[in-house]
Amino acid sequence: MINSKRMFMIAALSAAISLGGLMPDRASASPLPVKAKEAGLQSSVPSEAEETLFVRVLGADSAEEVKDALYNGSSLADIASSNSADIDQLIQLQVAQLALQLQERLQAGSISQAQFEAQLAELHEIVASSVFAQYA
Repeated sequence: MINSKRMFMIAALSAAISLGGLMPDRASASPLPVKAKEAGLQSSVPSEAEETLFVRVLGADSAEEVKDALYNGSSLADIASSNSADIDQLIQLQVAQLALQLQERLQAGSISQAQFEAQLAELHEIVASSVFAQYA
């Protein structure tokens, strides 16, 4: 069983990754530690292609549409459903993005193998619940 504090933290991280890519007009700091950059790892900040994929998987017309819907109290599942999009595909995309970020953290030495495995095992459940959460 996942404790509520850990679930909230990972759900917030999942939402931040998704929403962070939707606001390219805002300044942001790279979440990648220097050791990871020196190791030649990619940044986990969503690229324009990842943002486009995220919007497309939601069935939305634009990142602005998604941002407005979230701001107005819709969950990601609500947005996907209203656009006849596949919620499972959305969950798979977010799990893949977070798994990549965990892999980067493991390779950078910021988490142990045991932490990596524990967090990876929880990803699907946490992302699935965050997709249905309303953050407004």
